[in-house]
Amino acid sequence: MDLPKHIDLAAYRDLVGKQRNVYGRRLILLLLAAFLLLGLLNVFGQKPRESVANGDAARLAVNAPTDLRAGLFYEGRFGVAALMRVEAPIIVLEHGWLDDTSITTIVPAPT
Repeated sequence: MDLPKHIDLAAYRDLVGKQRNVYGRRLILLLLAAFLLLGLLNVFGQKPRESVANGDAARLAVNAPTDLRAGLFYEGRFGVAALMRVEAPIIVLEHGWLDDTSITTIVPAPT
């Protein structure tokens, strides 16, 4: 059986000179899969860290992620332990703490 003139068996069937490209594509796919697996294993941030501040009247503990990826849900917890009666407790966050953040709920809801 005669082949058409534009078909080269060495290039298309035997892959002569194309093995390097196959390994390159496999390497890129492997690197992409490894990157996605590391993201699923939470290697790139999102881990919460607890920061504690002690004062004469109260102790404040903040548990929140230090780094965030865009589009993900996260939770920040503020724990206040009063050591004595505090007349008007106020939590003041640093400028920029909630920038570019959508707040969907605050529990318990303020009265």
